[in-house]
Amino acid sequence: MGSLSTTVLAAHTLGSGYSGRIETDGFDDGYYLAVWGTSSGFNGILYWIKNNTVAKNLSPIVTSGRAVNKISLASRRGFITQKEENKYFIAWRTGEGLYGTILYYDGSVQNESIPIYTSSTVSRNMLAAGYGVVIENGNSYGYFVVVYALGTNKELRYAVLDENGNIKSDGVLWEPDDPNYLTTLSRRVAFDGKYFGVAFRVSEESGDYVYVYVFSLTSSGGIDKNYVARLENPANTTGRIPIVGRGNGFVMAYYKDYKWYTVAINIDNGVTFSSSEDVTPPEMGNPGSGGSLDLVWNTTAGAIQYIAMTYPNGNNQLVVEKLNRDGTYSGNYWTISGSGPYNYPFVAVKPMRSPEAFTLLWKTGASGYWTASEYMPRDGSLVEVSTENQVPFFGGSIAVILAVLGGLILLRRR
Repeated sequence: MGSLSTTVLAAHTLGSGYSGRIETDGFDDGYYLAVWGTSSGFNGILYWIKNNTVAKNLSPIVTSGRAVNKISLASRRGFITQKEENKYFIAWRTGEGLYGTILYYDGSVQNESIPIYTSSTVSRNMLAAGYGVVIENGNSYGYFVVVYALGTNKELRYAVLDENGNIKSDGVLWEPDDPNYLTTLSRRVAFDGKYFGVAFRVSEESGDYVYVYVFSLTSSGGIDKNYVARLENPANTTGRIPIVGRGNGFVMAYYKDYKWYTVAINIDNGVTFSSSEDVTPPEMGNPGSGGSLDLVWNTTAGAIQYIAMTYPNGNNQLVVEKLNRDGTYSGNYWTISGSGPYNYPFVAVKPMRSPEAFTLLWKTGASGYWTASEYMPRDGSLVEVSTENQVPFFGGSIAVILAVLGGLILLRRR
């Protein structure tokens, strides 16, 4: 397919502020949610997947009286049979500590402010959230997981919350040896069907190295098995290190010398890495170091599941690239232009049936406005979703993704 370009026509300008994230419930007739921190709390807007229009302005979701300078977002996407079963979890940091908020599928508040770690020592730079399901004796237990660092950058911590907002376990996840310290954490806690995973960078005397920490949970929400491993080569990568579950292991991306690389991660009584794969198209020039990954669970008959990656390039465009499910290069990508620069982009995919829809968030302009929009493939191109270009609704067949993911979970647990 190579490069196909599209132009942003009606991207939504959300507002200025700090950290921002985007997520979706995954349904043709569902929603996507964009949230961003402000000087006094955080805001959010819920959009219709079908036509990319505002369903509900939630702002402000929380008024904290303090700046929310770091935020992360997760949903139950992939483990529900209808949008009404979805919940969104927002982890947010202020100068007073780390808190959580749970929203129902329609943006109404279930838990407004859950104290997770009430100390000013919580890092304002490292915070990730995710969702996963533990299956035991035929019963399923869903959990939101938060991973964060303390301001000393010497301690990586975690918290596990059930879907009612109760903290089931928390504590220290990992500590670097002296004099090493943490510098970067992936923006999401990934889930591969059994294990949760994060990627992080550690500054060591011989250079900066990327690590992966994976762990499984018991049915009561405590940590079960856990493994950690260092990617030995290369050292001194920069920028984001996104990670995504792929149903049986993970794929991680890293940035070095103006190129993006991916590594497949396998879990078998430990963590092993594949060889690094250069996934930067030769004609791309110098892409930026901000990137995001998401797995596309396309359930249309004959469709190939793949990983969507987004990052800015040197031509003031946003790239949406299709990687093979093992993270290897496919040569297929689109470029989006017209509302840049595209700083700190995130992607969350509505994968239920073809066509998949990419919900995208980025920060644009010198004033730092968060911007969101939605795109879908059509006739070999990428078009912006609108009232004229609506996402098709497939109705009763939407539950098939649950069977797909459920089968992968059972497979991982054998």
